[in-house]
Amino acid sequence: MAIFTKNEKEILKKFENGYEVSEGDKDVLDRYAGIGFVQFGFNWDKMVETAKITKSCIIHLDR
Repeated sequence: MAIFTKNEKEILKKFENGYEVSEGDKDVLDRYAGIGFVQFGFNWDKMVETAKITKSCIIHLDR
């Protein structure tokens, strides 16, 4: 059984090394942050929110 939809997988893979959060990605990131698969940060130079997926998320993405 798949944990992620195809669309969710594509969005989460963008954040493997950290990336700026866009409005289109926010709902998916918030959903998976609730279970510890996403960590949020902030880029003070660009003044934008960032996110990065956790190791446990990467393990589940590769299944």
